[in-house]
Amino acid sequence: MAFQRPRPPNRTTHRSATDKELELEQINQILRDELSTEISHNKANEKWISRLERDLINCEKEISRKDIALVASNEEIKELQTEISSLKKDLYQTRKEIRDNNNYTADIENKLQECYEIISSLKQRIKVISSRGNSPVRNNSPDIYSPPEDPDMANLDLFIQIERGLNRIKNHIQGGGTPLNNPINIIEGIRGSLNTVRHNYQSVYQDIDGVIAQ
Repeated sequence: MAFQRPRPPNRTTHRSATDKELELEQINQILRDELSTEISHNKANEKWISRLERDLINCEKEISRKDIALVASNEEIKELQTEISSLKKDLYQTRKEIRDNNNYTADIENKLQECYEIISSLKQRIKVISSRGNSPVRNNSPDIYSPPEDPDMANLDLFIQIERGLNRIKNHIQGGGTPLNNPINIIEGIRGSLNTVRHNYQSVYQDIDGVIAQ
């Protein structure tokens, strides 16, 4: 029987297998990194939701104060309550989407940014309404014609918020900028801001008319 030399290992096959293992390891590492990034984004977004929910709770507390009830109309209070309730539902649904889908999407951050802007507008409206109680007329100040709170200045931020809201609605309709997830919230915010401005001027004129009538 003829002696046969053992064949050397196929280096090409060995190298090919090693390359595939390295490639699989790289793919796994990429997937692990993406998963870790998604988890970090989701945690950050849940924290953002919690902060926005706390802001809404504070807004609810503000509009339930007795001094707010004295200077705000029933219409304004109802509008604020409705907007707060709608935003709470939106935040609840967004948190549910994060937990159910368990993956990161830019759409979530767009929704939260939208809620943040609407809540900022709400807080400004509540601040303006609350400032009516600082009117020198209401505080029996003798200098009623030099009020520390100029209604035009008090309404300035509201006009800015209204303009921003209108621009966002315009861009949404024209397909420019970031699409709005819930344009109704923006529209209701604009309506509420306009009503607050109207009540601000009515309040000032009623106070002055009341003092003149005395």
